[in-house]
Amino acid sequence: MPEIRSVRPADLLLDLKNPRVPYKDAGQREALHRLAKHQGEQLLVLASHIIEHGGLSPADLPIAMASEEEVGRYILLDGNRRLTAIRSLESPDSLGDALEPAIMEKIRRLSLKYQQAPIEAVQCVIVADRDEAQPWIDLRHQGPLVLRYRNR
Repeated sequence: MPEIRSVRPADLLLDLKNPRVPYKDAGQREALHRLAKHQGEQLLVLASHIIEHGGLSPADLPIAMASEEEVGRYILLDGNRRLTAIRSLESPDSLGDALEPAIMEKIRRLSLKYQQAPIEAVQCVIVADRDEAQPWIDLRHQGPLVLRYRNR
């Protein structure tokens, strides 16, 4: 049964099996770069929204499961773009050259604001495994109509 838990951003890991991370052997750093590059200006929009509203949407909680490799850490099965935005605000230079210089400069300015009131904890839905998360991820990304026809 899923439960809601507060997790420090530092204890959240990007899902290396995320379809937006095209390399199976990517580590956290490479995944962060790939997601940032994939998102581009959308990452800036999300980071701006986090600054403007003081955090992530409480109506759309990330879904995570405990990491088998790293005790006390959680893999985000859904919410990788949000974590990428948080990471960009925490440390813009961690993105390397994944973003265009103009976007990167705006992220750096937003980061200065973020440092004044960083996110201390992220409310996450914690599931036992990927199988428990999948119906919720499908519903979020594909909608109820798609699920209705798929389950016939």
